[in-house]
Amino acid sequence: MLTKDLLKYTRRESRVHPKYLKPNDRKLIQLGDELAAIYREHVGQSWRDLAERLKQHPESSDAVFQGFGKLLEDRCTFGEADEILEEQRWQWFELSRALRAEGVSTLAVFEQQMAEKSGRSFGAIQDQLYADLPEFRSLQTFDDIAGEALVHRYNAAQIQGLLLRAQKVRFTVHEKDLVTRRRLLQKLRFCRLLAEFVENPEGALVLEISGPLAMFDQVQSYGMRLCQFFPYVLLMPQWDLEATVKLGENYYDLKIDSSKPIRSHYRSFSGYIPEEFQAFMKAFNGLPAADRKDWKVEEGQEHLNLGQQCYSFPDLTLRHSTGVVRHLELFHKWHEGELRKRIAVLSEVKEVPLMLGISQDLAKESTVEGVLAQAKETGISIFTFRQFPTVKAILTHLPKVKSGIAVV
Repeated sequence: MLTKDLLKYTRRESRVHPKYLKPNDRKLIQLGDELAAIYREHVGQSWRDLAERLKQHPESSDAVFQGFGKLLEDRCTFGEADEILEEQRWQWFELSRALRAEGVSTLAVFEQQMAEKSGRSFGAIQDQLYADLPEFRSLQTFDDIAGEALVHRYNAAQIQGLLLRAQKVRFTVHEKDLVTRRRLLQKLRFCRLLAEFVENPEGALVLEISGPLAMFDQVQSYGMRLCQFFPYVLLMPQWDLEATVKLGENYYDLKIDSSKPIRSHYRSFSGYIPEEFQAFMKAFNGLPAADRKDWKVEEGQEHLNLGQQCYSFPDLTLRHSTGVVRHLELFHKWHEGELRKRIAVLSEVKEVPLMLGISQDLAKESTVEGVLAQAKETGISIFTFRQFPTVKAILTHLPKVKSGIAVV
């Protein structure tokens, strides 16, 4: 993601116009390839060494160079700080202070006594003394990228940076294929965005999404999820985007469409999966079959037609070895309206294999407590969670399944 100072746009009257790079510009593609090569060559070396190498590049002060660098840095993982090293450093400081107090005659003698008393060479002490500070952490992995793809990634990041400052967003998708539409709406739900979707008179799908500035809290995390959803829209052959964004103290209209030189960095709809979902699925499926009661969990890929023009796009799907299926839909603080609609429909529609997970922030709302109590009386499977449901909570609310009986 690009920081505010790396966003490039112009403002004319009430409109904001992003500045795009030409995807076929050979000079820019070459620059992207050069920078990616520098990052690739420095795997295993310190961030300081990498930063020094980047400073030596003749275009290091250029805005595009710095934007490319930020996007490439986001594709890196660095070593974590070592708490043991911090303790060791203080021991070396104490040893050094004691030697100086004894009055060592020369620097050579000091280095020799430090090595003897610490059990390692003085050079090794110098190398490790500040190795836990950010600039000394090693670059462990780098997700490589070609120069042309980096140019497209830069253009997409310009729009994502503006969406972080959006009050409201409207996507219009002209794709008529129902399967493709379902996949897009699944990802909308997966990114946990507050949205309404309708079909306009021309048959296009219109998504009205609240922007991060419309949130009372968790503005940053919500904005990041909106940015993570945008590349899915880019997978559509024809789309339009309208947004109201705040720049400084003023609001501006952002209007772009699929004619702009932007290409998604997601290869397909299987792109981004939030870390908390990955961690949960890994933890759940990593349990012995007996502990997870022969259930397995996967990313939600289906949609449930609940009737009354109400659709559910589950976040997770759980499958039992006998064939029993249960879907899980999660509701957070900003999903009160959607939760009410879901409960109203489920109260009338029986035998739906759907569980509802409600964040405690939402469940504690005075306007929601009574709704949840009534829903539980009608037999709807509901539970609450703090940040994200635990494996134990899910297993507790899954139905008991007898061997040899399959009910979907």
